[in-house]
Amino acid sequence: MAKDNIPGNKLGKHSGYSIRYFSVLLSVEYFQFADNPVLIRWLSLVVLIFQTAAFVLVMRYSRTRLGDLYISTTAVVMAEATKLTFCLVVTFCEHRCNICSWLRYLNEASK
Repeated sequence: MAKDNIPGNKLGKHSGYSIRYFSVLLSVEYFQFADNPVLIRWLSLVVLIFQTAAFVLVMRYSRTRLGDLYISTTAVVMAEATKLTFCLVVTFCEHRCNICSWLRYLNEASK
């Protein structure tokens, strides 16, 4: 493969392979959310790790404070509702924000 045939190359003839490689990686086409399952997996992992860590820290902090306590199962239900909402948003974005396609996917997945 010739150096000039790399997609997304806008740096000219005299740039090296490494600069061109990074220009391909940083191009808009590479980071389209719906077309990149690896990006979706990493984004989901990072968000869910952050959400779980924040949940544990907030639960611990709120249980050590003085005052009225709450039922811990309420906090767990709210955390699960947050995860469900995030997962639905991710699947919606995977279907290019097309409501009909997304609803069809959810219907087929629930069977």
